[in-house]
Amino acid sequence: MEWLDHLEILDAVRLPSFGNLKKIEEFFPEKLDGYTCVGIPKGTEKYDNIISLLEENQLSSTLLVDHELLDGYVRLPIPARNSIDFLRFVNMEVNGQLEKRHFEPSKAQKAVLEEVFDLYDTNEELKRKSASQNK
Repeated sequence: MEWLDHLEILDAVRLPSFGNLKKIEEFFPEKLDGYTCVGIPKGTEKYDNIISLLEENQLSSTLLVDHELLDGYVRLPIPARNSIDFLRFVNMEVNGQLEKRHFEPSKAQKAVLEEVFDLYDTNEELKRKSASQNK
């Protein structure tokens, strides 16, 4: 948002003084918490428990993807926790065979995904590191 401030300084645009725009550093982590989260450390008991939880609920362990911003961590490939309600899956395993189908996860499966999201590490230093790498 600095570029907007520069335009105002040059009198190219006039920003209203009665409100402030959020800086990208504030907006991004707030709206896209699925990207700026810390995630789950690989190779830990917590990681193994989450894999079991996913599989017990007919969700593939491949739902956990490597965190692009934090080495050694995984996360769900969703942009924000509130997008879990709108998830749609493409492939489904039927009798051991992978079939290409579009389907919506059940309420119980969505609840499991929310639980996984809630189990992410909350280390603030790592969270800031993840958010700052998105600039």
